[in-house]
Amino acid sequence: MMVTRLPIDDGAAVRQLAIDLDWSYSDTLAALIRIGLQRRNELPAPRNVDEQEELPLTKAS
Repeated sequence: MMVTRLPIDDGAAVRQLAIDLDWSYSDTLAALIRIGLQRRNELPAPRNVDEQEELPLTKAS
């Protein structure tokens, strides 16, 4: 099981799409994720959370 929160507008769009397709929300989200995974090369490059920029030194101790 996976759980995520969607912005309100995105959640409404998923609900409307599910209604239009006569699918469950779960099936609709699964299909959207499957399509997204097939096109994952279009996502932005992952950011390296281990890299931290140096803070500028403005005063000498």
